[in-house]
Order: sequence, then C-alpha cells, then structure tokens
Amino acid sequence: MYKIKNNTITALYRSGYFSGLDIQFAEFAARLSEDNDIHLMMGAALLSRVCRNGDICLDLEIYSGKHVMQNNETDPPVIFPELNTWKKKLTSSHVVGLPGEKKPLILDENNRLYLFRYWEYEKRLADYLKRKARGKNLKVDHTMLKDGIQRLFPGEHSKTTDWQKIAAASAVLNKLCIITGGPGTGKTFTVAKIISLFCEQPNGDNLRILLSAPTGKGAAKLGDSIHSAGDQLNCSQRIKDLHPSEAYTIHRMLKPYLNQPYFQYNRENKLPADVVIIDEISMVDLALMSKLVQAVPDEAVLILIGDSNQLASVEAGSVLGDICLRSNQFTHDFCDLINESTQEKIKPDNVNHDDNNVLQDCIIHLEKSYRFPDGSMIGDLSRAVNMNSPDMMFKRMEEFEKKKKSKQEWIRKSKNLSNVLKEAVLSKYTDFLKPDDPGKALEKFNQFIILCALRNGPYGVDSINMHIKNILLKEGLVRLDSSINTPWYIGRPVMIRRNDYNTGLFNGDIGITMPDPEADSDELCVFFPGADEEPRKFSPHRLPEHDTVYTMTVHKAQGSEFDDVLLILPDRDSPVLTRELIYTAITRAKKSLRIFGSKEIINTAVSRKIERSSGLRDALWGIGEMS
Repeated sequence: MYKIKNNTITALYRSGYFSGLDIQFAEFAARLSEDNDIHLMMGAALLSRVCRNGDICLDLEIYSGKHVMQNNETDPPVIFPELNTWKKKLTSSHVVGLPGEKKPLILDENNRLYLFRYWEYEKRLADYLKRKARGKNLKVDHTMLKDGIQRLFPGEHSKTTDWQKIAAASAVLNKLCIITGGPGTGKTFTVAKIISLFCEQPNGDNLRILLSAPTGKGAAKLGDSIHSAGDQLNCSQRIKDLHPSEAYTIHRMLKPYLNQPYFQYNRENKLPADVVIIDEISMVDLALMSKLVQAVPDEAVLILIGDSNQLASVEAGSVLGDICLRSNQFTHDFCDLINESTQEKIKPDNVNHDDNNVLQDCIIHLEKSYRFPDGSMIGDLSRAVNMNSPDMMFKRMEEFEKKKKSKQEWIRKSKNLSNVLKEAVLSKYTDFLKPDDPGKALEKFNQFIILCALRNGPYGVDSINMHIKNILLKEGLVRLDSSINTPWYIGRPVMIRRNDYNTGLFNGDIGITMPDPEADSDELCVFFPGADEEPRKFSPHRLPEHDTVYTMTVHKAQGSEFDDVLLILPDRDSPVLTRELIYTAITRAKKSLRIFGSKEIINTAVSRKIERSSGLRDALWGIGEMS
C-alpha cells in the first residue's frame, strides 16, 4: 500500500476505476495549471468520474483518506489524500477557484469540488427558486378564488386533508408551486382545475399558459389529460375553451439552436408566458432545469409536477429530490391564507415553526391514491418500497399469490427465464400482431410491457429483445424476408431515441410496423399514435434513431403506464438497482405486475437509495449557504 504517486492515476485507469475520459480531463487540468500536481489530477479525474455517475460535484470528505482496491494484483491499493492536504493543494492551483470566481473548477466551503458550469447551474437554480418562493400573486381576486375552489373541489369536509384543494390554492396564490405525488393521486387532474381557476380570475381571458414535459410522449400525454379532464370540470364552457390545446417538450418550448446547448428563450429573452406548467419534473436534470427557470419571466407563475420517489434524471442531478426535502409543511401565515381560501384547516403536524424559509409553502404532496388505494397490491408494494421495507414487500407479494385469480406474481429465479418469456410473449404479445388496423395494434401493444433494469447482459434489454424476437419467429408469429437485407418486418415495434422536430417524433414514442391498409402495395410503414386517435404513418427510412422495443429499461418507461408489467431483474447486483428503480417499475403497472428476480437482489435494490452529491439541497434549505 502506498500514498498517491505520479503513476497512481494510470494504475487506477488500468484497474477500470477511471475511464479514458476521466484521464483526459485530469491531463487537461494539469495542462491548464502547468503543473502535474497529483492532488489536482486526482481531484479532476474523480470529479469526472462522479459526474458521469450522476453527481453534480465531488464531495472530498467522502473520498479523503479512503482506500481504493484495484481489480488486479499488479497494482497495490491506493489511498486518497487527506482532506486538509487535498484542499490546500487544490486552492493553491490557479485552475481552482472559490464560489463566485470564474475558474474551471470551483471548491466551496463545504469541501465540494465542481465543474464551473455545474456550480453556476446550481447557483442560478437555487437563487431563482428562493426568489420565486418569496413571490406572491398580488392580483388574485380572493372572492373568485374561494368560489372557484368550492365549485371545482366539491368534496365535503372530512378528517383527512384535501391536498388537491390546497395545491390548487397554493398554485394561484404563489409564484412557485411544486405538486408531487405517486401515480393515481390526481396531479394532472388537479392541474386542469388550477388552469380553470387562473382563467376565472380577472384578465383570465388573456393569460398565456404553457404546458410542457421532458419527452414528446410525456407532452402528448399531458396535453391529452388536460383536454380530457375538461369534460369533468364544474366550470363554464368559455373557461374550458381557454385551456391550452397543446403541450410541448421542454426543448421545443425553449427552442434550441441547431447543434448547440443553448436556447432562444433564456435569461435575456424570456418565454412569452404568464403561467408555465412542467410535468414529469423528476426526469429533468440540473442543467436543463437551470436553463428552464432562467427563461421563465419573473412575473410568471411556475408550476412543477412530479413524483419525487421516481428515478432521478439520466443526466447529472436529482433536482426534484433536492427540492422536496420538505412537503406539506407550511408557515403560520400561509396556513391562515389557505384556511381563508379553501376552508381547509391545516393540522398542527403540518405547521412548521421555521417561518423563515417560505419555499415550504410552495411544495404540496398529494397523499391519496385513487388508482392504488390501501389494500391494492401495486399500491401496497410501492408504499413498502418507499418505506425501505423489503420484508413487507415480500409478505404482501406472498399474500397476493395465495389468492385465487390473483394477477400478481413474484417469479423466483428458480424458474427458467426462457419459459417465463415464452409464456408472457404468447399470452400478451400475440394480440397486437393480429389486427390489420394500426390503431388497434398500437392500443393492444401498449397494454403490456416487459421492463428490464439493465440494457446489457443476459438480463438486459438487448438480450431480452432478441430472445422475444426469436420466440415470435419460432412460433411463426413474425416472418423475415430472407431475400432482402432489412431489419423491417410486420409487427416490429420500435421506440424513437431522439427528438426529431421535422417528423414530429420524439424520444420515447413507440410505433408498430405494418402494411398500410389504405395502400394497394405491401410496402411497410411504421405507425405512431396521433391526434384524435388517428395513427400517423412514416416510411421506415424517415425515422430518426430508434430501437426495437419488445422490452425497455425502467428509465425509458418513466411517464408511461401499462395495464400489465413484467419486471426482469438480473442475477447479480448492479449500482442501477435502487429503491427508486423498483418503485418506478412497480408503478408503471395499472392492473397486474409480475417480478422475475431473487429475494436477495430485490432486498438489495430496495435497501439502496439513490444518493447524488450536490449543494442544491443545502442552498435551498439553509443547511449551508452558497456564496
């Protein structure tokens, strides 16, 4: 065992601890500093490594003095520098600056090392949210608001708090409102009512309301949900007609410059909006979230919707989780205002005696699930996962399995995966191959999905997709034309991998390959869901990047819902197996759920929570201040 020497980073690269990108960044930092100091190079390489894994910054305290064991016997273990020495060496380099300085790397007072751009994203987002949380909507007609809330939320008073009603009042009264809750808690329906309340206010006829979501599929779903909710709202047709008719992806709303990470709407050029509503906010990473809020006008209302228990964004950050340190905790003044507007009396447990941080007045968690009430298997499992109680999860699974006609099953790994897949494919995937009508085929396909935790390996998406295709070929359910070299065949489902504004196809959109029923030839088209339930058709050659999608990762399934879900877990542990992944997978199912995986793997996953290093939580909640 030895202290870090100049060849240490190379040894860590050989062991697989550092990637080639990490090494390049360390060498880049050394060139900028004109110094091959190992403390700087180690900090830069580690920073690159943790950012690749989703962290915003490198917490030096986590690594200082710690041992790193190598995967081979040629290199001895490595000890990272002691904290004080490491900090002193970093701050002596002109590559590393303090918060507020414009240098490539930033080291804050809490021993967090940032890339400058990430520090700036975090700082601007934190400053915006704190400033926005202090903003109040001074133009509210409280009499009209009170009348609207009573009419749109007619439920009689009960012992339980109506959090939907409180969320609606908070959205209209505040400049910032964050509505969280699991599937089926009525987040989108509440937003439809909030839009009506805004439209009923003075000058509501002229409000510019923007709806948005991270993905094209999410945006379409949000727009459809708001539109369909209109029929159930107790308000005039004039108010319903004022609801926005379209939702956009965040990128489309902000209007990106071609091949650049910048948007036309930004700090200097604000969005033309009075109310901005963003759904599925858990999927939004730090960089995009920071750019988004900077484009929202200071006088506009920002409403964020999401499930803080879901998976964090694929890119760096866990923004919604950091923001929602507290929910359903309000200052005394806001409790009085809520009571006046809604007649809901906030219970003592929901009154926070820290009246200095008004961000808590902006965060409402919807607790009641209308889709998964107490006693429903999917609801009970999701609650057990969130409570970090795998034992409760196993107990409920076993109880439901004993019930006759139960649609829920925990498939132990003693069963053969090939047999499980064959049974699922022949019972579920044959239905979408039968219809000649593309609309019916799409409807059938979206009723069932196989979800994987991983992309690679024998239990990953790529392998399972190939396995399913081979099952369908062997059973004669799909056929390949051996006379031509093409990946296309009748029944091939595909998922779009990137947004394409020319075709109007977006990341996450799913289409089915079929002959065009309106054409005389057998030429294949790919059909995607369209407006008014009328599928849109495209030549396969026009499609942007795409994958075959008999199965998808849990990450890709975020924002989607299926009647039936089969979750396939690997036979060994992986860092991606977390509580959030299991929860997200479980809550994609509406009717039935089957889980293929060992007790050990499920237990490990449920016990592991995503922890991403950042300073956003500290900055928002006063645990530590960003300069």
